[in-house]
Amino acid sequence: MLNKISEVSTLIDELLKRSAEGACAESHDYTDETILNLELLKQWKPFWSIEIQHEDIELLNRKGNLLGGLPFISEEYPWPLNDQGEPYLPLIQISLDEVSHLSGQDFGLGLLQVWLDINDSDLPNVVRVIERSDLNAPMMLPSFDYSEINDANHWDQACAHFSIIPGGFMCTDFGAHLIESRNGRELTDDESIIIDQLMEIVEKSNYGCPAGDWVLGYPDKGSGTPAGRYDPEPANFFQFKSANSFSRVNVSRYANIFFDDSSQGVSFFFDWGG
Repeated sequence: MLNKISEVSTLIDELLKRSAEGACAESHDYTDETILNLELLKQWKPFWSIEIQHEDIELLNRKGNLLGGLPFISEEYPWPLNDQGEPYLPLIQISLDEVSHLSGQDFGLGLLQVWLDINDSDLPNVVRVIERSDLNAPMMLPSFDYSEINDANHWDQACAHFSIIPGGFMCTDFGAHLIESRNGRELTDDESIIIDQLMEIVEKSNYGCPAGDWVLGYPDKGSGTPAGRYDPEPANFFQFKSANSFSRVNVSRYANIFFDDSSQGVSFFFDWGG
């Protein structure tokens, strides 16, 4: 993988030289946006895949990485209810300790939870972080019959533990249309050959590469995906790309947990392409 990252950097440097030759100038004649896209292409990000193990609800580790099931709840962090008193459904619970340790990036300590109100087509959601110190509180059970959630909402609710495993490195998306000169000249054959080489690498290493869901890396930017609605693009924390993790995910209906890392700390938000 490191060879592939180095190869991309070398190809981009070579492309800039060909630009100068094509423009008969001492330096490239690409637009500022083109240069920005090329710089982004050099910024490979590590990502982690997940392995899902379905379990009976009684066997789940309620303080672990969960899809659906019975997440940690306590008196201070009860099961969320909507305005009609109907329960939200648990989408995911993920250990921030583990992601921080694996990535070397400080996401805090404790559990990140996302809950959805599927009674509303807009899928209102609750995103919350339960700090590690608050996990010492007694765990509670929901105040309703858990089995009624599926019966009442016809929801293919996942009930699974998942492990976070190394996925490799991911590059941003790229295409020939992103390369333009300031004066509108046509690309030379040499430039086109290098761009084709870059695109071949990208197609094997961008968001289309992982088969399932992933942690960090880049968000999926295909048609109808949430990331495409933002400018600038938000940072991906968790990419829901398979119905195994989120039953409403299918073609052009992916979902993400995004994060923002500012001087005030890390914050998270959920969005989906429904």
